[in-house]
Amino acid sequence: MPVEVTIPHVGESVQEAVLAEWFKQDGEHVTKDEALLVIETDKVTLEVTAQVDGLLRIQVQAGETVAIGAVVGVIEPSEQAEAVQQAPARPEPSEAKPATETEKKPEVVPRERQPEAPPAIFDD
Repeated sequence: MPVEVTIPHVGESVQEAVLAEWFKQDGEHVTKDEALLVIETDKVTLEVTAQVDGLLRIQVQAGETVAIGAVVGVIEPSEQAEAVQQAPARPEPSEAKPATETEKKPEVVPRERQPEAPPAIFDD
């Protein structure tokens, strides 16, 4: 399901912002938390990041003034990203958690006690 890229609220009195720059091109792959664009208001300059992995579809070009909350693009999640989000997390063999203390120690099996040999006596 596509995820909308919106202009975030940056302050009570701020009603619009200028979409100053896109860091990615239309149709490019983006990764979650990657910086997508910069907005500028009279009070702040702010980077907006991707919420999911996927393909970016730009709807508003750089340089345009947009209302706070406006949708400026969408990210179409990649099939692989959707599968990862829907599948339960399973550790990879290399990421398997280490054995617990009881699993690390070999089981102690008592041996039958052997009679001790008498000490050797040497005559000189």
